[in-house]
Amino acid sequence: CGMPADKRHGGSWGPRELQKRTGIFLILIIGLLIPMWISSWYCQIVLCSFVAGGSLEFWMAVYSKATGSQEYVEMLFFYLAWCLPTLAALHSYRQLIGHQRLVECLVIQ
Repeated sequence: CGMPADKRHGGSWGPRELQKRTGIFLILIIGLLIPMWISSWYCQIVLCSFVAGGSLEFWMAVYSKATGSQEYVEMLFFYLAWCLPTLAALHSYRQLIGHQRLVECLVIQ
């Protein structure tokens, strides 16, 4: 069905929805958060992968929607306004706030 799960069941989760969401939550905790907490190397790899994935998603969306060179120039400006500070932060976060503090911020997020 094309309806979201919460709409099909009158605003409540379906019988297995809580199990699915709990499973995803545990996978994220075990597969991402705990290894990121333990290893600054793994943390750097994950963060850079998310930036790369976000960049790819952004440019795929731009490619599918932009119609002229003016729009591409605008999107390049917006991309650089996001990407350059993000890459600078990824490069220097260990010296500025340290690995432990960064992971604490990720947990809060």
